[in-house]
Order: sequence, then C-alpha cells, then structure tokens
Amino acid sequence: MEITWLSKKNKDTVTIYETNLTLNSNASKYFKDNTCAAVGYTEKEDKLIIKALDEQDVKSGKYDEDSMHQVSIKATYGRINGTDLIKNLTSFHKLDFKSKPNHKFQGVWDDSSKSLIIDLKEELL
Repeated sequence: MEITWLSKKNKDTVTIYETNLTLNSNASKYFKDNTCAAVGYTEKEDKLIIKALDEQDVKSGKYDEDSMHQVSIKATYGRINGTDLIKNLTSFHKLDFKSKPNHKFQGVWDDSSKSLIIDLKEELL
C-alpha cells in the first residue's frame, strides 16, 4: 500500500473573481504589513505577480498611483478589489466568468522580490 501523508500546511492560493483577487490566509500573511501591492503579468511565462509594497516603495515614486492597489487583510483572507484590474488581466489571460464564477490558482512566494507569483497555466479544481 502506497500512502501519501497529508500536510496541515495550506498552500498559497489566489482566487480570481470578476471583481477582485482573493488570497487565502496563507498567501495573505505576506501582505499583512503592507497596505499596497503592485500587480503585474508576464506574458511569456503566463504568470500573475503580486508585489508587496512597503511604505518606502510607495514613497519612492517607482510605482505610479494607478499601479498601486490597496490590499485589505482580514483574519482568514486578503483581498485586492478592482473590476478594472481584472478586466486588464483578462485582456492578457482569458478567464471565463460566465461559465465559472471564479478561478483558483496556486502561488509561490519569492522572498527576493517580495512577490507572490501565480502560475496561470494550471488552474486548481
């Protein structure tokens, strides 16, 4: 008998709705000390990047105001609201919200860039 032992630890997951990005509790912990994030997309790799912005990043002028998105952190999830943000994303990566109300993906935290990197090639069921 081959057994796969199950971990108690959740994976970083991001659920994309038509109006927002929702981060599970594990993924949202990276943003608890940040009020803003920059959200980007890499077309070649088909990855969504959510970069945590600290106060220094916000004041640096490196990111314009339209590139900074407020992150709301609750006890069990985090959220980045923005219908226009999701419309922009879907112009790069097709997401069908008519047949399915949300799309869930796994993310991986990259410490060096302070970013959650979400692979959009493999949707979770």
